Amino acid sequence: MRHGRARPTVRATSILPCAAWLLVACGDDGAASSASGSTGSTGGGETTSTAASADTTAVGSSSSAGDTTGGGKLDEPEWPHLECDPLVPEHCGLPFPNNVFSVVDDTTPSGRRLAFASAALPRPNSGRVADPAAFNERDGFSVSGTLLAYLPGATTAGFADPLHIGDSLLPDSPTVLLDATTGERVAHFAELDVHADDEDRALMIQPAASLAYGHRYIVAVRRVVDADGVPVPSSPAFAALRDGTASDEPSVEDRRALFGDIFARLAEVDVAREDLQLAWDFTVSSREHTNGRALHMRDVALEMVGDVGPNYTITSVDEDYSADIYRRIRGEIEVPLFLDDPGPGGVTTVDADDVPQQNGTATYPFTILVPYSAQGEPGPSVAFGHGLFGSQSQVEAAEFQAFANEYGLVFIALDWIGMSEDDPTQVASLIGTGEVGGLRTIPDRLQQSLVNFTLAIRMMKTSIVDDPALSYMGQSMVDPDTAYYYGGSQGGIMGSCLMALTPDVQRGVLGVPGQPYNLLLDRSVDFDPFFALAEATFMTALDKQLLLGLMQTIWDRAEPSGYSVHVSKDPLPGTPAHEVLMLVAIGDHQVTTLGAHVMARSLGAVNLMPTNRSIWGIDEVRGPVGGSVMIEHDFGLPPEPLGNEPMREGDDPHGALAGVPTAAQTVEHFLRTGEAQMFCDGVCDPD
Repeated sequence: MRHGRARPTVRATSILPCAAWLLVACGDDGAASSASGSTGSTGGGETTSTAASADTTAVGSSSSAGDTTGGGKLDEPEWPHLECDPLVPEHCGLPFPNNVFSVVDDTTPSGRRLAFASAALPRPNSGRVADPAAFNERDGFSVSGTLLAYLPGATTAGFADPLHIGDSLLPDSPTVLLDATTGERVAHFAELDVHADDEDRALMIQPAASLAYGHRYIVAVRRVVDADGVPVPSSPAFAALRDGTASDEPSVEDRRALFGDIFARLAEVDVAREDLQLAWDFTVSSREHTNGRALHMRDVALEMVGDVGPNYTITSVDEDYSADIYRRIRGEIEVPLFLDDPGPGGVTTVDADDVPQQNGTATYPFTILVPYSAQGEPGPSVAFGHGLFGSQSQVEAAEFQAFANEYGLVFIALDWIGMSEDDPTQVASLIGTGEVGGLRTIPDRLQQSLVNFTLAIRMMKTSIVDDPALSYMGQSMVDPDTAYYYGGSQGGIMGSCLMALTPDVQRGVLGVPGQPYNLLLDRSVDFDPFFALAEATFMTALDKQLLLGLMQTIWDRAEPSGYSVHVSKDPLPGTPAHEVLMLVAIGDHQVTTLGAHVMARSLGAVNLMPTNRSIWGIDEVRGPVGGSVMIEHDFGLPPEPLGNEPMREGDDPHGALAGVPTAAQTVEHFLRTGEAQMFCDGVCDPD
């Protein structure tokens, strides 16, 4: 039962056991019912638009997703390079992201490269000096990261909150996000860090959808008041720039021309210079520097295996495994290795041009479940993605075995290395020591995961199809012509990356997904232990938020922010367009539905009617409908908190969708037909 050659798998033991709450069938935490709505039509079904809609170009990057360099290189002033920015004197690394933490680099697609000094990074209590090298590889900032600032004593009066994102586009919005390349205002919501005390409470601005590659953006804050209704004063450095007054700060003089440009661009959208309390700019990374590594790795891997498919070894076959599963097959797949080490802590090997280099091959384990129903008719293969810090063994949950047998599906599961059960020890160690640059191992290993999944799907269509372990009475039990994807929680999140990369899967189901991670983590009960460790390691709450922001700059390479816009609307080179079904559980304690909404807007999914609530910027369409679709399920919980904290009230519906029969019907119908159909009797709720 051996095909080709393979090497032993590298494994590690986790200090955090995979508990029941990490199972993949899960949901997203979200905002309470929204009074705002959506815009436009995406084709198919009956579309409803509500009054609080906005032009799609103001939502995110859908109109310019393929633009790699943007207009950022044209007619722009020069930026000084600073170790610390005195615009926010309370923290060296704020405001963030910020073009003064970058330099000109004509070798990159964006024309810039990040250039953080160690002083700007989060400050461990130990006094350890962090290495910024991992962040300085990027040619711009995150396409979806949170924008951070600090105004002492600020309140949220007048801010656009997650339920009223459209308010951020109104003329009097206290926060403004402007695409300097197009001159358009960009939708967002704004908040203050609820986990912090007044002396280090970050002001946070979250774009409503992914931003445009290579574009320059300007952030403006105005008319923010304290608890007494008094306008919060600007820092001396910003006041000098705004008012044209003298300053002893050298960077003020270096930035006079730059801020003349910023103030002029803001004036064009009626944002008055004299009203400003803070403003700055940043440039978003290019497409090539965001998902180019993974795309290159995918292409090398597929070329390596060719039409024959990848080598594999079957290590065990369990006959009559359960009432639903005829055979459980375990094995190892051989893949090109792009990490310096295949185990936890490995990082991508790249050359001087940022191109990943193959480092031999490695093997990683897989599990295949063949249902009894596949004995009569070969079943499509379904690549299965597990939950947070879990493992491929989650595919063996009873509900998935029953689903596979009822609908004749052959599941193949792998570990999402980087965020699997082997990784928490490494992650906790890096947080505990304050070596923030070392956290690059998470996105680097996740990119290797994308290669592994891509080749596993190819294997199910080629090399393993005729293996005796997958045969019954001389006939293969796998349909080599059809493959799908199903993942929940972590598998739903990472599934959007895979769906943007795989050439072998047309449709996939994303159970309770979301993006970006720096939005999700603060709002997840799963990360309570990691945040407790971070709070013990770093000096201030501002440091913690900056840590999340910095991580997002490198996390884009291996999370939905760098891929979701390419799933359906703007396929990556050599990749077909895909369709996904997003299943969302309102009130989830672990993955916020706010993140699902960012993803839906980014990839262009519609909200299937009848809806439990209208979501700003997401079309409402009555099925049946093709394309990418989101369905929210309401489990009758109280409204979730609007701030950056987890939902904790009521029974967590994170895994509840696995027990909803209509959800299973929806999944099967969508995978088989490409058609999203509402099987709930009215809205999807507990009844």
